[in-house]
Amino acid sequence: MARTKKTPEVVAEVETTPDTRIHKSAGVEKPTKLVWEIADSMPGAKRKEVLAALEAKGVAHYTARTQYQKWLVAKRANDAAEA
Repeated sequence: MARTKKTPEVVAEVETTPDTRIHKSAGVEKPTKLVWEIADSMPGAKRKEVLAALEAKGVAHYTARTQYQKWLVAKRANDAAEA
């Protein structure tokens, strides 16, 4: 005789409002913008120093790494265009 497994029915309504969709993975509102602002404010600093400052502000490690690299590419392109 085959056993049947009863699974409980789970029904949950989740109300989403614009206020509940704030990016909270890093504990910082708009962490990507913060990365660019801090990187701009630390000219001549080494990558390691910028990432340490970002992590101290609460930006997630991998978010900081990714956004720093994007900032660096944009900065180099801007510097080349100005030269």
